[in-house]
Amino acid sequence: MRSSHNVESWDPNRVLGELDKLIVSAAPEDRPSLVVALAARLAQLGVGLVAPTTNGNGGRATTEVEMPSPFLSTEEAGVYLGLSPRTLERLRFEGRGPAYRKHGRIVVYKREALDAWSEVSARQPDLDRRPRMRESR
Repeated sequence: MRSSHNVESWDPNRVLGELDKLIVSAAPEDRPSLVVALAARLAQLGVGLVAPTTNGNGGRATTEVEMPSPFLSTEEAGVYLGLSPRTLERLRFEGRGPAYRKHGRIVVYKREALDAWSEVSARQPDLDRRPRMRESR
């Protein structure tokens, strides 16, 4: 039976240690997608990612919860939409993907743009359309 501990009762050092073990034990080519998937899952749980800052805060880290970014990377946008990063890149190249921005060489997406693209891409069932049957030869 699982205990119902809330996020605040977790020992961050233990959790980070377990995540580090998981990432290191993964095959090197699988690590980037694993990190993105773990970050997405932690975000769903309401756990912010810790990022060091130099804003005179006494050396304390600022979490994503305190300073959320409105932008998602291609990998994060892929997780959000359920698409691979490669599919998003192809759609972007073809001019059929969601609106994006470039910050230098980095491509980023806003959640609102991803939602709007998904809404425009929604399809209604076409009741008159029937599957094509191959004619026998």
